[in-house]
Amino acid sequence: MTKTHMRKPIGIALIGAGMIAKTHVAALSAAQDVAQLRAIISRRPERARKLAEFYDGPAPLFSDDLSAVAADPTVQIAIVATPPSVRKDVIETLARAGTHILLEKPVGRTLDEAREVVAICEREGVTLGVLFQHRVRGPSIAAAHHVASGALGTLGLVEIEVPLWRDQSYYDELDRGTYARDGGGVMITNAIHSLDLALSLTGPVIGVQAMTATTLLHQMEAEDFAVAGLRFSCGAVGSFVASTAMYPHRTEVIR
Repeated sequence: MTKTHMRKPIGIALIGAGMIAKTHVAALSAAQDVAQLRAIISRRPERARKLAEFYDGPAPLFSDDLSAVAADPTVQIAIVATPPSVRKDVIETLARAGTHILLEKPVGRTLDEAREVVAICEREGVTLGVLFQHRVRGPSIAAAHHVASGALGTLGLVEIEVPLWRDQSYYDELDRGTYARDGGGVMITNAIHSLDLALSLTGPVIGVQAMTATTLLHQMEAEDFAVAGLRFSCGAVGSFVASTAMYPHRTEVIR
C-alpha cells in the first residue's frame, strides 16, 4: 500500500553515503521548498555524518536501520545510491513499506536482476525512477528537440565517446569494477549515461561489432576499455568508445 502523499515538503531518505551522496544532499538542500531530507542510511552512520555540512536545513537522522526509516510515514521517497550488489534487498524493503524509489543507475547488474527490481516495484505499487541526468542537460534537451522536429534532416552518423580517467584507488575502493559488486566496468558504471542519452536520440541499436578489454593501467576484474561499431534501427551507423584509462581526463561533450 502506497503511503499517503504529503503536499510539502516531501520527506526524502538517502540510502547510501558513498561518492554520489554529497551531490544528492546538496541538491536536496537547494530544494527544501518541495523536499526535506529526513534520513541518511549508511552501514557506518558515524562516518556519514560529515554529509550534514552539505545540507542547509534541519539535521537528518543518521542510521543503519533501513526497516525503521522505510516504516516512517514522513518518508515518501527514498534515493537508493548503494552499490548494485545490495540494491535488490534494499528496494524490496522500501517497496513493501510503500516508499517510492529514485534509483542510481544501473537498475541491476544483469538484465534478469533489473527485471526483478521492476517487478518488485510494480507488485507493491510504488513508482520507480532511474537517474540518467544527461537527458536533462540543456544541450541534451535542445538536441532532442532538433532531432524530433526533423530540422537536422536524416540521422546518418553517430559518435559516442566517453574519455575518462580513474586512478587505481577508484577501483580499490570496496571492490569497484568487479562483476559481483557492479556487474561490470566502464560500460555499466560510467558510459551508461552517454549510452542512455545517445539511444534516447537515435532509437535502438540493431547490430554491434565490439570488443572490451582491461588495460595495463588498471588492476581490476572487469573492463576499463570498450569500443564498438553500431548499426541503428533508423538506418544510421556509428561508433562508440569508452575508457577510464584515458589520461588526462577529457570532458564529455554533446555536439
